[in-house]
Amino acid sequence: MNTLLMGIDIGTTSTKILVSDTNGNIIEQAEKSYSLIFPEVGFAEQNPLDLIDAVHDTMKEVTSRLKEKAKFIKAISLSTQRDTMVITDKDNKAIYNAITWMDSRSKKECEEMKTNLSEKAVYESTGVPVSTIWTGAFIMWIKDHMPQLFKDAYCFGLVHDYVMCYLGAESHYLDTTNACQTMMYDFINDCWDTKILNYLNIDSDRLPRLVTSGSVIGTLSKKLSAEFNMSDDVKLVAGGGDQQCAMLGTGSINNGDGEISIGTAANIMAVVDKPILDPDMKLICHRSLVKNGYMVEGAMLSTGKLVEWLLDTFYQGIERKEALNLLNKDVSISKPGANGLIITPHFEGSASPHWNEEARGICLGLTLSTSRGDIARAVYEGIAIEIRKNLDLMEKLGTKVTKAVVSGGAVNSDIWMQIIADVLKIDITVLENRQCAAMGAVIIAGIGANIFKDEKEAAEKMVKIRKIYKPDPSLSALYDRLLETNLNSYSALDRNSIYKEIIELKKTN
Repeated sequence: MNTLLMGIDIGTTSTKILVSDTNGNIIEQAEKSYSLIFPEVGFAEQNPLDLIDAVHDTMKEVTSRLKEKAKFIKAISLSTQRDTMVITDKDNKAIYNAITWMDSRSKKECEEMKTNLSEKAVYESTGVPVSTIWTGAFIMWIKDHMPQLFKDAYCFGLVHDYVMCYLGAESHYLDTTNACQTMMYDFINDCWDTKILNYLNIDSDRLPRLVTSGSVIGTLSKKLSAEFNMSDDVKLVAGGGDQQCAMLGTGSINNGDGEISIGTAANIMAVVDKPILDPDMKLICHRSLVKNGYMVEGAMLSTGKLVEWLLDTFYQGIERKEALNLLNKDVSISKPGANGLIITPHFEGSASPHWNEEARGICLGLTLSTSRGDIARAVYEGIAIEIRKNLDLMEKLGTKVTKAVVSGGAVNSDIWMQIIADVLKIDITVLENRQCAAMGAVIIAGIGANIFKDEKEAAEKMVKIRKIYKPDPSLSALYDRLLETNLNSYSALDRNSIYKEIIELKKTN
């Protein structure tokens, strides 16, 4: 164990850190949580110093346990929450709260951008539709509502370059996978889009420098090296966006590989070897962490949140772990098809493929024989069907996912993984290591330090399979019918403005 690598995953609500050897064995790990700030309706912010403190404290924790072995760490890389903007002065001091991807304050500015620049033109350049979740939207809002802050800003950066500067990078460096989430990056020509920057009234020198993931961008500062008892030549390696890192950390690197990350929300991703743009702009296209590689991505707004809703509603007064075990037992007792019950997971609106913020969850087929297990199973099946809708759309665009790795909290449920395999009709793989994004950062650190020659060699050494779930062919026809009924139900409610009516009714309560 003479060579160790460190990967740091800086997420929306916590930072996770892994220290691994070069064979994928986790030597140390730590996690620290932090909170979001919601100063007004539609605002979602973070204190940037909370991110720095979490990185510092988790590094301190693992290196303290490693003791002298901390000097074996050769390189560090980052997996970071995407989109979130950190505005800094020339000394890398944050001068405003970080604006997160959950923020929706810029609706007016986005509507104006669609008119003035053309949403199609923005999508064809950046791979993303005009939306309030991207960094560029935050900049527009700052320009319109806080002109002095807009003027004072030295760098409109993201979490990646902000934290790397803290660790010792001499300048703001942003990897191209994170740049894909800004709505300002021409992802095909690998440069900031001049036309979009002109519209935002900023020059590229007020944005981070673009670099390829795996590039060495500095060394760990002498101050931190001394504090953590690490060597004075630890390489800082440009990392990636959390979802791209999760793909790499699951070994999803070949054309047609899928990666489904199911946490609070969900991301559905597929590896492609060339850019694929959706004429209806329902799916986004990004650069991946594979050299010259790309990915298409869909999203769901509510997945893990629905499991929390099930526990809070039907398993009250039971210790959480016991309640979750009981929920999964109930699901396994309920038969496929959930006793004729259909639930759509649009409790907070719908992301891809519908993109309807007014959509609400449907519960169709309740009878006096419906059990809580049927309801729980219908939620699991409803989420799986929503994932399938995204994969079906990808296939229509020319990308057929032939196998997928699932990551996130959902992998703790055997019955849910089997349902996903049955609904998608593909093999579903679950890995030994649950921190896939952090492992992706570990792999990037190893590539940057020349320990691995490429992503393929790294994945073969670092990714360890726990179990593969095979689809049951006898359930294929049933889930095809459930998918069709799900789609018909959604269309009928949307076409007849029922979702709008439900929202209006709720306002009267």
